[in-house]
Amino acid sequence: EERELITSSLGSGSSSAHGNAPKPPVPWRKVFTSAPFYGILIAHVCNNWGWYMLLIELPFYMKQVLQFNIKENAVVTAIPFLTMWFFSMALSKTLDALRTRGKITTTIARKTATFIASAVPMGCLLALCYIGCQRGLAVTLMTVGITAIGGMFCGLLSNHIDIAPNYAGTLMAITNTAATLSGIIVPIFVGQITHGNQTIGAWRVIFFVTIALYIVEIIAYLFLASGEEQPWNKGDKPASSIEAAEAEATPLNTKEPKQSYNGQEQ
Repeated sequence: EERELITSSLGSGSSSAHGNAPKPPVPWRKVFTSAPFYGILIAHVCNNWGWYMLLIELPFYMKQVLQFNIKENAVVTAIPFLTMWFFSMALSKTLDALRTRGKITTTIARKTATFIASAVPMGCLLALCYIGCQRGLAVTLMTVGITAIGGMFCGLLSNHIDIAPNYAGTLMAITNTAATLSGIIVPIFVGQITHGNQTIGAWRVIFFVTIALYIVEIIAYLFLASGEEQPWNKGDKPASSIEAAEAEATPLNTKEPKQSYNGQEQ
């Protein structure tokens, strides 16, 4: 029963679902002309920019602008990531329950989670640009923003296997490689902006750039993303080849035995 559940979740074109049927090669041309793939790619890159911005640069902002000492900084910056974990679990369970009951589709579930993971931190960063050095309010906004980013785990990061179960690993490798470049670019970008200018004005520039990328993410993902399996998940094989492979993996002992009457075959 468990094996059937796993294989059935891999999609209609999965080689695992058809026994020893060979896995089709990656249809690169169709992948790189697929709107849902680009929806994931753009969202992944933009969301990771915001993620690394808050993960790497948040402690510096709290020290330079909010004047937290090292001990206070460590505690305050750790709390939002704990709440993010709880939120991601609660949101994923809620959306999955609604999807299982037929209240929402997989596409709506992914887009809802991704929208939360981008719109909420975007709003919090926008507010941070104008509250000055109100430490309590700033910490609250950062906690809410980082917590909401947890929606990415049941949103765009789970979307690869929806559109192409056969190539989910390959798609994740592509989008994650591009998105991880933000981890290199963000510290350089922030360093260039704040070098010798560790002021609220400098950080506003940084926050506005991040807000702009969040807007790009929201628009791209809402219009391009999908939670449905794409036709190219079956690969570049012609339909006849796929049917032949499925036939080879299916027992052929379905022919009824010949009946015999009075020693004569009918």
